[in-house]
Amino acid sequence: MIAIGSSLNCRDRSYCALRSVKITVPFRTYCANYSQGASKIPGAVAKGWIFASGIYERYVRIPWHGDVESLVNVYATCSVCGCKTKAGVEVKASENSVLGLCSNRHYVQWWKTQHDDASISADRYADPGGHVKHIRIGIWLYGIIMLTTGHAFAAPCTTTAECTEWVVLPQNSARVLIYRSFPLSVRNPDITRALVVIHGAGRDADNYFRHALAAAFLAGGLENTVIISPRFASTNGDGCADKVSEREATWQCGGPSRWTGGGASVDNRDITSFDVIDQILRTLARKDSFPNLRTIVVAGHSAGGQFVSRYQMANQVHETLGIPLSYVVSNPSSYAYLEAVRPSVTLLSANVSALGPGYVATLPATPTPPFVAFADARNCTTYDNWPYGIQRRVGYSAKLTDDQLKKQLSARGATYLLGGLDILPLFGFDGSCAANAQGPTRLARGLAFSRYVVERLGAKHEALIVPACGHNARCMFTADAALGLLFPKQ
Repeated sequence: MIAIGSSLNCRDRSYCALRSVKITVPFRTYCANYSQGASKIPGAVAKGWIFASGIYERYVRIPWHGDVESLVNVYATCSVCGCKTKAGVEVKASENSVLGLCSNRHYVQWWKTQHDDASISADRYADPGGHVKHIRIGIWLYGIIMLTTGHAFAAPCTTTAECTEWVVLPQNSARVLIYRSFPLSVRNPDITRALVVIHGAGRDADNYFRHALAAAFLAGGLENTVIISPRFASTNGDGCADKVSEREATWQCGGPSRWTGGGASVDNRDITSFDVIDQILRTLARKDSFPNLRTIVVAGHSAGGQFVSRYQMANQVHETLGIPLSYVVSNPSSYAYLEAVRPSVTLLSANVSALGPGYVATLPATPTPPFVAFADARNCTTYDNWPYGIQRRVGYSAKLTDDQLKKQLSARGATYLLGGLDILPLFGFDGSCAANAQGPTRLARGLAFSRYVVERLGAKHEALIVPACGHNARCMFTADAALGLLFPKQ
């Protein structure tokens, strides 16, 4: 390849260039007025799309995505048909999203959703059957839809192994794995809702993706909701030894800097776990792919509930999105109180069914107010530190004032979805003194905190108890009480 407007011989260079754009694979890469020895005039200006070798189909070439060069013959899960291949195409579809395609044809079909050029047609490229291991009925159905309507809006992806995508963080080249029911970089006007679901302490985003899919099916929302489940991987011990990919961001597994409280990445202190959700929400709100998106819900269960509760009060994108955003906080072990008070024994004892087996409270002779100064503060010195309170904050929330957190929590809606049987110290229950200061069980803590934010901070939040559910995300998210929250009517 020869660089137009540069040297006639770039064999000794690490790359060539067209319009000052680096070309890392110069073999048979050219533009409309440069091909097979033509236009080798120094100073010539490249015109039209840049074309490059795609997956080998003799002499056909695929267009770049603007000035973005595609990688070919790489492992990919196709965003068009869902098929997996070891010889696919990968393209950075937007600033924060990397897309996989199984064939030249499917790459160009996606490309056509991003660029208006009638001269480029996917029909000239080979059927993907020669490039992928498994071809599903969805491929030929996709073709029929294209021929009859001129549009193609794929069915939701529901197989976790085929539903992954990378979100690239703007601060650097770090990336986060997400599971999604529709590609974030493929235009789809059918999508009107988005559900971002945060996993628990097991960091099993794939399972939470399944939980959300099950809920979407019951709510009749599979076809018009994009479901996104990011993974906050951890490799720093304490039982956290996730297998991570190259450039995948990792997070603290425990402590005040844990991912559940907006802690910084282990690899880059400039990135926090809350920044990841900020980026996903900004991507959705731009409406490049989902022009008819009308509502976004961020939901989490267990450790994911802790994440959502703190993200609700701290995030800096809520008022900037231009799309209604709501939060569903389900069965966390703890909350971040915004004052040094904690629920009194009088308040906790009023909900006997939430106290757990064998719990006996010593009631004072005179009933106390619902919220009082914590009696054991001298021995439990961390009870009001982040993430249990708002003192000594770290990570994302450290840049905000106390008043900002209070105002944001109060002004933004939230629903606390609590399991009626979540009264046992199981599944990662936080039994620390700081957590126990908030109540003896998850149910008791949730009821107390929801009352606290309403009575003392003036928030218009609501607590809903799901009968017969313990600490189980599938039970919680698929309950009738949850469906209307996760998939609000429009």
